[in-house]
Amino acid sequence: EYLAETTTQTSKKMSTYTVVVFGATGFTGALVAEYLAETTRDSTDEKIKGLTWAISGRNQSRLEEIKQNLKKINPKANPGVIVADSADQGSIDNMVKQAKIIICTAGPFYRYSIPVVDACVRFKVHYVDITGEAHFIRKIASLYHEDASKNGTFIVPSCGFDSVPSDLTAFLIVDRIQKKFNSKTSKVVNYATNMSGGFSGGTFNTILDAFKVRSERQPRDASQRKPVAGDSTNNYKQLDFMGFGYDGTAGLWTAPFIMSAINAKAVRKSNELLNHAYGSKFAYQEGMGMKSMWSALGVTTFMFTFMILVLLKPFRYLMGRFGPQPGTGPSKEQREKGFFKMSAYGISENNSKDIVRANVVGKYDPGYKGTSQMVTESALCILFDVLSDEKKPFPGGVLTPASAMGHRLADRLRTRLGMRFDVE
Repeated sequence: EYLAETTTQTSKKMSTYTVVVFGATGFTGALVAEYLAETTRDSTDEKIKGLTWAISGRNQSRLEEIKQNLKKINPKANPGVIVADSADQGSIDNMVKQAKIIICTAGPFYRYSIPVVDACVRFKVHYVDITGEAHFIRKIASLYHEDASKNGTFIVPSCGFDSVPSDLTAFLIVDRIQKKFNSKTSKVVNYATNMSGGFSGGTFNTILDAFKVRSERQPRDASQRKPVAGDSTNNYKQLDFMGFGYDGTAGLWTAPFIMSAINAKAVRKSNELLNHAYGSKFAYQEGMGMKSMWSALGVTTFMFTFMILVLLKPFRYLMGRFGPQPGTGPSKEQREKGFFKMSAYGISENNSKDIVRANVVGKYDPGYKGTSQMVTESALCILFDVLSDEKKPFPGGVLTPASAMGHRLADRLRTRLGMRFDVE
């Protein structure tokens, strides 16, 4: 059982490192470490150049190998090496209490990362991760939100491609509608219109694992099923998956987007955490948007076929046996050439003709190089932008990227990563 009940009994010791990357021997974790090596090498910001950091995982020899590779990127890089295993709470505690913030890339998160969050809350160490597992987020929110809020610890899951672009896009559209039309927002619709990247064994196995643990899931809180928690009068139907159809407002044919299930929940949770600032009847939907009807129909057919098959245990076994294995992923060339584009619009609550549109563009493969950069910048945003802000909306808690960081993170991603959030 997890140690939530002991939270208030543990005090924070002096940190040895500013940042610790847990899961650094995995594919994405190694990319986070590479980005930290590049960032500390190239930055002119003294806070960044003076960053102390460490890499952590179960295999010391593999960690030492990664450390040597990092020196090829930055000869001055000298990250600490901390051996820690999620099956050994003592080793996790030892890792966490040496950090100011943990960047966690160890998935499947429901199986491996709850002990890390537990220790972070007990030792008052901030935490970000790259999870796309809704059942994991529900679990840590139910166990740790109250204690993290009380002791000022920021626990912010889903700080990678799921769900930073979607969460910030909705946040920025809502903000523009409020300023332009002096109105709340009735709905935001977001489409992934073009992207290029790869697929790693870790992500593949996390998807399969999500179906294995379905029986362990807690009941969903109401905010993740519908726009307003407990509002039985709400008429806005909330579907995580958008089906085949045509959206005249966007001028696009629609199909399901595999990441909409987690992204939609993150956006709705942001609205709830921010006291329904988006709107009392705010709705959010996400899908893939295409110019070709036949392309949209083909994607829809494939997606629904896959979703049916993956429910079958023999199919999952075969996929796990012959699919990509953990530690593998897209090549460096694929990661460098990758990109993503999203197109969204929001409609004013006061007048359905008042519409704000947004285009979001990111460089690099979104699932890996992009994600490793986004989660690292999220960690730095909490440390250097949020904690020092007396006007921050929350003292701590289990939060979303938009509710925890909002404009601060959007500005950082524009400046540091060249991401575009064009809202008009």
